[in-house]
Formats: sequence, C-alpha cells, structure tokens
Amino acid sequence: MQKEIGVKADFLDGRLQTNVALFETERKNYYITLPGALNPTPDGRDRSRGLELEVTARPMAGWSVLANFVVQNVKVESNALASNAQMGVINRSIAGTRPTGVARTGARLWTTYDFQQMALHGWGVGLGLTYKGDSYADSLNLYRVPAYVVLDAALYYRQKTWDVTLNLRNLTDKTYYISPTFAGALPGDTRSAMLTARYRFQ
Repeated sequence: MQKEIGVKADFLDGRLQTNVALFETERKNYYITLPGALNPTPDGRDRSRGLELEVTARPMAGWSVLANFVVQNVKVESNALASNAQMGVINRSIAGTRPTGVARTGARLWTTYDFQQMALHGWGVGLGLTYKGDSYADSLNLYRVPAYVVLDAALYYRQKTWDVTLNLRNLTDKTYYISPTFAGALPGDTRSAMLTARYRFQ
C-alpha cells in the first residue's frame, strides 16, 4: 500500500522541471529469512515514510541533466524473533530495525549531450553517478553493507528507427556490494562494457 502526494513545476519556459513528492509505503505478509531460522517466515511487515526530489534541466540545446534524490525513514514492524549465536544474540525482536537491503538515502545524477553539429548529428554521450546509502544484510541489522558511489558513461548513435548504445559501467572499477542476503552481500559489477542495438518497427 503506497500513499503519495507531490507537486510538479516548470520554470524557464520548460528548461527546468521539478518534481517533489512525499510518500508512505506499507508492506505486509512477505517472506523474510531470519538469522537462526531454518525456513523463511511470511511475517514480513515494514513501513517507510520519505521524500523524493527530481530535477530535470536543459541548460542549452542538446544538453540534459537529470538529478534524483530519495531520503526515507523505514522500520520493521514485525515482532518476529531472530538469533545469531556468532554475535551473541538470542531471540531478539526485529521490530524497529531496517529491512534487509533497504537504504535510507539514494541519489542519481545523469547528464547527456546530443551533438548539434551536422557532421555529428545523431551522436551523443552520457555520464552519471549512482549513489546508494548503507544497508544491512540481515534482519537483526548486525551485518552492515557500506554505501557506494558508481560512475557510469555511455556513447550512442540514434536515428529515427534504430539506435546503437555503448554503456560503460563502473569506470573507476570500484568494489561495492549489492543484493544483501542473510549471510552477506553480492559484489556489484566490475568495470564492464555493453553494446546494445535496437530497431523500432513502424
């Protein structure tokens, strides 16, 4: 169940657009894996309240900038008990903890430029940062997954019916972790490249 109220506004003849939203999300009856338990339990319950801000700017012809920021206060409302013998925790309620893998803050900054010169018509480049705040890998919030910032880029060529894009991920080859589980977290993508071609049928 999600409730949301927001305001959208345009400035500078549409070259600057803003979107601000307050939200509340409630989740119930989903499966969670508790430390010390043999099987998942359907007692997952949590509630989050937060603010999302998005700004889109077009400072000049061909140049676009998108910025997005989210901050939320999210807490588990389930009273299920969990244990972690290695950490000396026995039958502690998970109420008031943060759900596994959920960060309080997140942000993205992405900018693209479509070349305006006739000789480079159709070509464009993009560069962006993705940020995710720290999270936890377990329901007791004993194993913290660090925050990270990743730098990506793109080079593309677009026509009316087709386009080709080269995505460059994690340019700095930063080590970071995603998809937290009750036992740890998986590493994110290393420096990599992906070439994508698309054709749009008329």
